[in-house]
Amino acid sequence: MKPPEEIPSSGPRDARSSRGDEADADPDHRLTAAATLSASDEPPGLPGFRTWRGVYAFVLGVFALWIALLALLTEKFS
Repeated sequence: MKPPEEIPSSGPRDARSSRGDEADADPDHRLTAAATLSASDEPPGLPGFRTWRGVYAFVLGVFALWIALLALLTEKFS
């Protein structure tokens, strides 16, 4: 088998590298990203749930229960 041919780049700097340079030039960008990450760790504020993982697990469990009930009832009454 023949190896795939490489596509020549447009030059030493392409769109991806220039965008990365712009992000590195802004020191506040890192602070904003860090603040966004820590904001997602906030508790959901719902009674009975301390983490968002618990909320997602509950919603997924209820969805699976509905699908199982629909399958069982369809089989029983068809």
